[in-house]
Amino acid sequence: MQELKAPGYILRTLEWRALGELATALISKPLMRRAPKGDGHPVVVFPGFGAGDLTTAVLRDFLEDLGYTTYGWDQGTNLGPREGVLEGCLAKVRAVHAKHGRRVTVIGWSLGGIYARHVAHELTGCVRQVITMGTPFAESAKATTAWRLYEMASGQSVPEGAEFEAFKLTPPVPTTSIFSRTDGNVRGSRSVGSG
Repeated sequence: MQELKAPGYILRTLEWRALGELATALISKPLMRRAPKGDGHPVVVFPGFGAGDLTTAVLRDFLEDLGYTTYGWDQGTNLGPREGVLEGCLAKVRAVHAKHGRRVTVIGWSLGGIYARHVAHELTGCVRQVITMGTPFAESAKATTAWRLYEMASGQSVPEGAEFEAFKLTPPVPTTSIFSRTDGNVRGSRSVGSG
Protein backbone atom coordinates (compact mmCIF):
# COMPACT_ATOMS: atom_id res chain seq x y z
CA MET A 1 0.00 0.00 0.00
CA GLN A 2 1.35 3.42 -0.94
CA GLU A 3 2.21 5.81 1.90
CA LEU A 4 -0.06 8.82 2.30
CA LYS A 5 1.43 12.14 1.25
CA ALA A 6 0.61 15.62 2.51
CA PRO A 7 -2.44 17.29 0.95
CA GLY A 8 -1.84 19.08 -2.34
CA TYR A 9 -2.00 22.76 -3.24
CA ILE A 10 -5.76 22.91 -3.86
CA LEU A 11 -6.63 21.47 -0.45
CA ARG A 12 -4.06 23.72 1.25
CA THR A 13 -5.64 26.73 -0.44
CA LEU A 14 -9.07 25.67 0.84
CA GLU A 15 -7.81 26.14 4.41
CA TRP A 16 -8.65 29.84 4.07
CA ARG A 17 -12.27 28.76 4.44
CA ALA A 18 -11.57 28.60 8.19
CA LEU A 19 -12.43 32.29 8.46
CA GLY A 20 -15.86 31.64 6.93
CA GLU A 21 -16.32 28.60 9.14
CA LEU A 22 -15.60 30.71 12.22
CA ALA A 23 -18.20 33.26 11.14
CA THR A 24 -20.70 30.47 10.48
CA ALA A 25 -20.05 28.96 13.91
CA LEU A 26 -20.64 32.29 15.61
CA ILE A 27 -23.85 32.95 13.65
CA SER A 28 -25.07 29.39 14.31
CA LYS A 29 -24.54 29.60 18.06
CA PRO A 30 -28.27 29.74 18.92
CA LEU A 31 -28.89 26.65 16.78
CA MET A 32 -25.89 24.79 18.20
CA ARG A 33 -27.26 25.31 21.73
CA ARG A 34 -30.00 22.83 20.79
CA ALA A 35 -27.47 19.99 20.79
CA PRO A 36 -27.96 17.42 23.59
CA LYS A 37 -26.67 18.60 26.95
CA GLY A 38 -23.63 16.97 28.47
CA ASP A 39 -23.13 15.61 31.96
CA GLY A 40 -20.85 18.43 33.12
CA HIS A 41 -17.62 16.46 33.25
CA PRO A 42 -14.40 18.42 32.65
CA VAL A 43 -12.78 18.77 29.22
CA VAL A 44 -9.25 19.98 28.39
CA VAL A 45 -8.58 21.16 24.83
CA PHE A 46 -5.06 21.19 23.35
CA PRO A 47 -4.49 23.52 20.36
CA GLY A 48 -2.76 22.69 17.09
CA PHE A 49 0.75 23.64 16.04
CA GLY A 50 1.25 27.39 15.90
CA ALA A 51 -2.01 28.00 17.75
CA GLY A 52 -3.04 28.79 21.30
CA ASP A 53 -6.11 28.79 23.50
CA LEU A 54 -7.74 31.60 21.50
CA THR A 55 -8.08 29.22 18.53
CA THR A 56 -10.04 26.71 20.61
CA ALA A 57 -12.28 29.30 22.29
CA VAL A 58 -15.28 28.71 20.01
CA LEU A 59 -15.12 24.94 20.62
CA ARG A 60 -14.74 25.41 24.37
CA ASP A 61 -17.59 27.94 24.42
CA PHE A 62 -19.83 25.48 22.55
CA LEU A 63 -18.99 22.72 25.04
CA GLU A 64 -19.64 25.09 27.97
CA ASP A 65 -23.07 25.87 26.49
CA LEU A 66 -23.76 22.13 26.54
CA GLY A 67 -22.90 21.91 30.23
CA TYR A 68 -19.28 20.75 30.20
CA THR A 69 -16.58 22.49 32.20
CA THR A 70 -13.77 23.31 29.79
CA TYR A 71 -10.15 24.31 30.06
CA GLY A 72 -7.55 25.52 27.60
CA TRP A 73 -4.04 24.23 27.84
CA ASP A 74 -2.63 27.53 29.28
CA GLN A 75 0.81 27.19 27.66
CA GLY A 76 0.69 29.96 25.07
CA THR A 77 1.41 29.16 21.43
CA ASN A 78 1.95 25.49 20.63
CA LEU A 79 5.41 25.34 19.05
CA GLY A 80 5.88 21.63 19.51
CA PRO A 81 6.83 19.41 22.43
CA ARG A 82 9.62 21.63 23.71
CA GLU A 83 11.02 21.12 27.17
CA GLY A 84 8.22 21.11 29.73
CA VAL A 85 5.30 21.07 27.26
CA LEU A 86 4.24 17.44 27.69
CA GLU A 87 4.82 17.74 31.44
CA GLY A 88 2.56 20.81 31.41
CA CYS A 89 -0.16 18.85 29.59
CA LEU A 90 0.05 16.07 32.15
CA ALA A 91 -0.01 18.56 35.04
CA LYS A 92 -3.06 20.33 33.58
CA VAL A 93 -5.07 17.11 33.27
CA ARG A 94 -3.99 15.94 36.75
CA ALA A 95 -5.07 19.30 38.25
CA VAL A 96 -8.45 19.31 36.47
CA HIS A 97 -9.06 15.69 37.52
CA ALA A 98 -8.19 16.52 41.13
CA LYS A 99 -10.35 19.67 41.13
CA HIS A 100 -13.46 17.92 39.80
CA GLY A 101 -12.93 14.39 41.11
CA ARG A 102 -14.04 13.15 37.68
CA ARG A 103 -12.21 11.72 34.72
CA VAL A 104 -11.37 14.26 32.03
CA THR A 105 -12.08 14.21 28.30
CA VAL A 106 -9.03 15.42 26.39
CA ILE A 107 -9.53 16.93 22.95
CA GLY A 108 -6.64 17.71 20.66
CA TRP A 109 -6.54 19.54 17.37
CA SER A 110 -3.73 18.47 15.02
CA LEU A 111 -0.49 18.35 17.06
CA GLY A 112 -2.61 18.87 20.17
CA GLY A 113 -4.11 15.47 19.42
CA ILE A 114 -0.67 13.90 19.78
CA TYR A 115 -0.48 15.48 23.24
CA ALA A 116 -4.00 14.22 24.09
CA ARG A 117 -3.06 10.68 23.09
CA HIS A 118 0.17 10.91 25.13
CA VAL A 119 -1.75 12.13 28.19
CA ALA A 120 -4.23 9.25 27.88
CA HIS A 121 -1.39 6.70 27.82
CA GLU A 122 0.28 8.28 30.85
CA LEU A 123 -2.82 9.11 32.93
CA THR A 124 -5.32 6.39 32.09
CA GLY A 125 -7.01 6.72 35.48
CA CYS A 126 -7.59 10.45 34.96
CA VAL A 127 -8.75 10.39 31.32
CA ARG A 128 -12.30 9.51 30.33
CA GLN A 129 -11.84 9.65 26.55
CA VAL A 130 -9.71 11.15 23.78
CA ILE A 131 -11.02 13.04 20.77
CA THR A 132 -8.59 14.15 18.08
CA MET A 133 -9.27 16.36 15.08
CA GLY A 134 -6.95 16.24 12.08
CA THR A 135 -4.13 14.67 14.07
CA PRO A 136 -1.28 13.25 11.97
CA PHE A 137 -0.62 9.94 13.70
CA ALA A 138 -1.94 7.13 11.54
CA GLU A 139 0.40 6.92 8.55
CA SER A 140 3.41 9.23 8.61
CA ALA A 141 4.36 12.46 10.35
CA LYS A 142 5.11 13.76 6.87
CA ALA A 143 1.50 13.25 5.74
CA THR A 144 0.98 16.85 6.87
CA THR A 145 1.79 20.15 5.19
CA ALA A 146 3.21 21.52 8.44
CA TRP A 147 6.10 19.13 9.03
CA ARG A 148 8.82 21.44 7.64
CA LEU A 149 7.43 24.42 9.56
CA TYR A 150 7.26 22.24 12.67
CA GLU A 151 10.95 21.33 12.30
CA MET A 152 11.97 24.97 11.82
CA ALA A 153 9.89 26.34 14.70
CA SER A 154 10.48 23.56 17.21
CA GLY A 155 14.10 22.81 16.37
CA GLN A 156 13.17 19.11 16.35
CA SER A 157 12.81 16.57 13.58
CA VAL A 158 9.40 15.03 13.04
CA PRO A 159 9.33 11.58 14.60
CA GLU A 160 9.93 8.68 12.25
CA GLY A 161 10.40 4.93 12.54
CA ALA A 162 9.98 3.43 16.00
CA GLU A 163 9.47 6.86 17.58
CA PHE A 164 6.49 7.55 15.29
CA GLU A 165 5.10 4.04 15.83
CA ALA A 166 4.49 4.99 19.49
CA PHE A 167 2.03 7.68 18.32
CA LYS A 168 0.04 5.08 16.39
CA LEU A 169 -0.82 3.12 19.53
CA THR A 170 -4.47 3.58 20.38
CA PRO A 171 -4.91 5.03 23.88
CA PRO A 172 -6.34 2.62 26.49
CA VAL A 173 -9.53 4.71 26.78
CA PRO A 174 -12.37 5.33 24.31
CA THR A 175 -10.86 7.22 21.38
CA THR A 176 -12.38 9.06 18.44
CA SER A 177 -10.25 10.44 15.60
CA ILE A 178 -11.89 12.90 13.23
CA PHE A 179 -10.51 13.59 9.75
CA SER A 180 -11.90 15.52 6.80
CA ARG A 181 -11.41 14.52 3.18
CA THR A 182 -10.90 18.20 2.36
CA ASP A 183 -8.39 18.97 5.13
CA GLY A 184 -5.52 20.97 3.67
CA ASN A 185 -3.06 20.18 6.47
CA VAL A 186 -3.21 16.45 7.15
CA ARG A 187 -4.44 13.38 5.31
CA GLY A 188 -6.67 10.98 7.14
CA SER A 189 -5.69 7.37 7.30
CA ARG A 190 -7.19 4.41 5.54
CA SER A 191 -6.72 2.45 8.76
CA VAL A 192 -7.87 4.71 11.59
CA GLY A 193 -10.32 3.13 14.00
CA SER A 194 -12.00 4.01 17.24
CA GLY A 195 -11.19 2.19 20.43
